Amino acid sequence: MHQNTHHPAMQAAIGHFRSQKALAQAIGSSQSAVSRMLLKQNSISAELAMAIDFATNGRVNKRELRPDLWTEPAVPPLALDFEHRQSSSEFCNPEESHSKHAPA
Repeated sequence: MHQNTHHPAMQAAIGHFRSQKALAQAIGSSQSAVSRMLLKQNSISAELAMAIDFATNGRVNKRELRPDLWTEPAVPPLALDFEHRQSSSEFCNPEESHSKHAPA
């Protein structure tokens, strides 16, 4: 079979575990089901996409497996958190915080 008939994210997941059988065991599936997903004969369920993401520690992301279900965030979550803390009253300068709590 030609490479372009293979699901690239499934190839990466199989590569992570070094075999279809090992990936199948890690995600609670069968080797034949993994093979069918690799060959794009079966779609990858949301549950299996999340299981692969978890089993590979995010190296194969659920968004790569099912981009129709999950999209890339427009702004990385850490940037949003930083922007929120900068604009919120919870954000404080350690020097200011120290001087506010120092005995008079």
